[in-house]
Amino acid sequence: MKRVVKYLLANLGYEVRRKNTNSHRGVLNVGNTMAMAMKRLKEIGINPETVEDGGAASGVWTRKAIEHWPNAYFNLIEPLEEQVPQLVDLASEYTNISYHTGVAGANNGTIHFSVTADLDGSGVYGEDAVNV
Repeated sequence: MKRVVKYLLANLGYEVRRKNTNSHRGVLNVGNTMAMAMKRLKEIGINPETVEDGGAASGVWTRKAIEHWPNAYFNLIEPLEEQVPQLVDLASEYTNISYHTGVAGANNGTIHFSVTADLDGSGVYGEDAVNV
């Protein structure tokens, strides 16, 4: 019966699974926000000394992360000059944050970077992504 119900609900676009009450199991798949995931990581003892934020955008993710790991050093990398003013503000608020403009990759060189209207969907895609 359970299998039939799961099958029928799956056809409607729903997924049924047991609620996880143990915060140490399934730490990354319980809850639905990045802030909740960070909270759970902190709860199980994940305390990084350095946090790399590649594609930092305006620093929203870093602002959430620094609440959980205020003693970590945050290194932000962002290719869009349009985001720099927000990163300057963020770095001036916290002495443990620095930012760099550019694209992180294994090789030096030039790459095609797609920029979207909202800036947040910008990135390196397709064949260029393999060559970064």
